[in-house]
Amino acid sequence: MMDVSAIRMLLRNSHHANAFRQLWRRGPLTISQMAADTSLTLSTLHKVVDDLLQADLIQVQPHHNNDPVLLLKPGGGYIIGIDIGGTRVTAALMDLAGEQQHALEVLWDEMPRRDEHDLEPLFTLIDRLIAACPGLVIGIGVGAPGVTHPGSGVVSWAPGPRWRDMPLKDAIEQRFRIPAAVENDVNLATLGELYFGVGRHKRHFICIMIGTGIGAGIVINGALYRGANHAAGEVGYMVPSTDFLAGTYISFGALESVASGTGIAQQATIAHTNAGADVTYSAEEVFQLAANGQPWATAIVDQTGRYLAQMIANVCAVLDPECVVLGGGVTRDIRPMLETILAHLSHVLPILPTLILSEMGAYAAVRGAITLVIDDLTGGHETQN
Repeated sequence: MMDVSAIRMLLRNSHHANAFRQLWRRGPLTISQMAADTSLTLSTLHKVVDDLLQADLIQVQPHHNNDPVLLLKPGGGYIIGIDIGGTRVTAALMDLAGEQQHALEVLWDEMPRRDEHDLEPLFTLIDRLIAACPGLVIGIGVGAPGVTHPGSGVVSWAPGPRWRDMPLKDAIEQRFRIPAAVENDVNLATLGELYFGVGRHKRHFICIMIGTGIGAGIVINGALYRGANHAAGEVGYMVPSTDFLAGTYISFGALESVASGTGIAQQATIAHTNAGADVTYSAEEVFQLAANGQPWATAIVDQTGRYLAQMIANVCAVLDPECVVLGGGVTRDIRPMLETILAHLSHVLPILPTLILSEMGAYAAVRGAITLVIDDLTGGHETQN
């Protein structure tokens, strides 16, 4: 097995990179299919296949019509994908064949830090995954919950872990001597949906993640759109009404203050504080109480549905997507709200979007992080700035 630098050098060759990406994104392909997809001549393709076989990255299976099938080799190399959420960190170790080997989920509260710049708890998590790896880790992909610059790997602002100008990519690479790639967590969830989830075969869609905060990933013409400042999709900063213009939103945005998991919990606290009670609820508890007919909880859930419908309407009016994928922790509870949200949208949009709940959960961003590493290794970033 080659070392990491040798693998990177091999996959930086455009022909080898093209073939490897096709196998990662599309799965097993025959030699004929690969030739058509990559526009490589058969002689060039056979040379590429020989090199990838020698590197132990792929394997070949016979086919009944003498057109061999190429597929990524299980155990040919391993990638760590990490989703740093607002309240929890989800991570997984996956081989190049797409088989998950090991997974971890840890709450931020269970990862005490000396200060917001202390990365040791995150490093400990990575150490655990490396220790569980039966082979060579060739890359680490990380999703951060905030404005992130994928080129430099600097997280400009992440309100959950309270990071400002955090050089996350450099810190990981210096610690582990393994190439790292860093991107916004919702963008990575969107990549996960694009290549492995409900966004497959879609050219224009929006992935909205509703959890501790609210963010969106935007796919235009099959490519991720980041925006001029890498802040496209920060829909949590949308203004629900003109009343919110009088506020100041330094950490979480105006919409997040009322419609995210954090915002829903805060609305419940405010409702009880106004009633003279000292009690707190989680968003999950608010949804459960609403389902049980508790009037104050029902009012909060109904208002949340209107806020989300308004946000989806505004985004769809601008981008006209094929579908809207909804994910994140809060979406576990909003399934009963989907018909209500669509009813609101039917009055204000000429073309109703298809609303789809993510089937990947927290692992959409993890899969996206691993895809980011593959793109970094092969120079195949398909994004629009």
